[in-house]
Amino acid sequence: MNKEKTYPFISIPAITIVLLGIICFFLAKEYAWKGTDGKGYTRIISSDGKGYYAYLPNIFINKSIAHQIPDNRFILEINGRGVNKYYAGTATSMLPFYGLGYGIAKYQGNELDGYSPPFQKAISLAGIFYLVIGLIFLMKFLRLYEISEPVIAFTLLVIVLGTNLLKYAVLHPAMSHIYSWCFIASFLYFSKQLLLTAKIRDLYIAAFLLGIIVLIRPLNGLIILILPFLAGTWANFKQKLSLFCNVKNIAFSGFIVLAIVFIQAYLWHIQSGQFLLHSYKDEGFYFSSPQILNVLFSFRKGLFIYTPITLLSLLGLVFIARKSKFQAYSFLVFCAVLVYFISAWWNWYYGPSFSQRTFVEYYAITGLLLATAFYSIKSRLYKVLLYTVSVLLVILNLTQNYQYHLGILSAWDMNIKKYSYVFLKTSPKYIGCLGGNNDILLYNPNPKTVFSGFVNFEKQDSKMLIEQHNYDKVSNSNVCNYTGREYNFSYTIPVNTGFITRRGVFMNMSLDRLELDRKSCTNALVVLGIINAKGENYFYSAFPINEVPSDKTGKWAKMKYSVEMPAIRAVDDKIVLYFWNRNKQAFYLDNIRIEVISVN
Repeated sequence: MNKEKTYPFISIPAITIVLLGIICFFLAKEYAWKGTDGKGYTRIISSDGKGYYAYLPNIFINKSIAHQIPDNRFILEINGRGVNKYYAGTATSMLPFYGLGYGIAKYQGNELDGYSPPFQKAISLAGIFYLVIGLIFLMKFLRLYEISEPVIAFTLLVIVLGTNLLKYAVLHPAMSHIYSWCFIASFLYFSKQLLLTAKIRDLYIAAFLLGIIVLIRPLNGLIILILPFLAGTWANFKQKLSLFCNVKNIAFSGFIVLAIVFIQAYLWHIQSGQFLLHSYKDEGFYFSSPQILNVLFSFRKGLFIYTPITLLSLLGLVFIARKSKFQAYSFLVFCAVLVYFISAWWNWYYGPSFSQRTFVEYYAITGLLLATAFYSIKSRLYKVLLYTVSVLLVILNLTQNYQYHLGILSAWDMNIKKYSYVFLKTSPKYIGCLGGNNDILLYNPNPKTVFSGFVNFEKQDSKMLIEQHNYDKVSNSNVCNYTGREYNFSYTIPVNTGFITRRGVFMNMSLDRLELDRKSCTNALVVLGIINAKGENYFYSAFPINEVPSDKTGKWAKMKYSVEMPAIRAVDDKIVLYFWNRNKQAFYLDNIRIEVISVN
């Protein structure tokens, strides 16, 4: 192959992309703009997306980029000044749509604060736009491999509808992933084109795209390691490398990348007075203990569990290996490095999300593997089987995306027990049915136990308040009886100076629970709060006692929880634990153990 073939403007893949764009627009209107309460358009810019987006209103509206107020989530205090912890590439990509939102808001007389409905909806359109542009370049990328047009069209459908790419294009367009997806897909196309035709223009475009990729998320700069795989052979890779490795090309390409990355350095300087800094304060990598198996196979967020089409795509690697061992080995090296770095991040499941969101940006590579498998299988039986499995996995993905949207699948705390209980369940009765809480300790916590307590209801504790307890024959001990009571037991933990750290505290807790009626704990909550001296609650967390509703009665079960809590503000504050039996159903609690750890 010496040059890219010419394809008609209107083709099966092109029509597929248009249809996917239309589908995603209507999904955005129904599920992002409307939401579950009809006001989803007020929350499109949400979660970490608020941090990525904050650059735009703080630069263009509030004029506050140089004097931001730290909030300990999006804006951190560094060198005594407020610094946005997120990289600026996502905001840079959003900029044209921010301008669109501003223009519409001004025309309609909406609030010009950066967050009124026109701004929110404009960012929603940004997600769909970058999805479509990424699909166009994935189509062009696959054509370079001479994949047939029907296979490319089917691959595009599977990549959108069979992965969590759909979620980040439609439901969470303020996050960085859909923008990384677009620019990495574009980078793959121009890099492959460069390695085929050796046009200098493609080198400079690839350098420009690499700069944006790094500006969005520096770790994604690892995409450069895919180049040997794209070259096809070691001889071609060496030849092209020697062809382009001269002073002029290296200097100009490097200048393009650094000029784009300098945007971040300049913004850091405005915010903190420094050109270089680590904005992800108190976060980092555990390079000696990467959670590779959890990242790929865990029921909490495992990539192959929640996006199994990525596992199926590895079949394409088998066909690639048959043609070129070099390609197979170079691909495995790229994957090994990428998975290692993703798995080494302290929060290996990357917070509330559906599936492993850090792989979304690389789905153009998944698309190549899938298309290779679809195109290479010649047996009619195996081809039908592969297409059938792909369609089933698309249905599974759409179902699980819908479950996630409704709140049936937990955004952060799943396990095999929970997954099995709600598998393919979409009835409203399953909304919010999963309970328990299993946070992980912060990065490098240097933990110190500042409080431990044990309550077995055999004797009164000054920190305990209880209305009723009684003797239980099964356990041969006193227990806390919630039969017919909304509230009964509460436990107040006094705070001392050991509790007060900049990074907060962490509670480990366990208890024994016995249900007297079927599912009697289903609507009962564990409630934690932090209350100041004025009685004001500045932290509140509530979650069901049971991980899943239980039909077992008359048997004790052990429950364990771990909860991250914010920094305690003063020594006269209090941590309060109680149980809220909302339906006044019948169950016992006993042997409550509490450990509070300071995170230093």
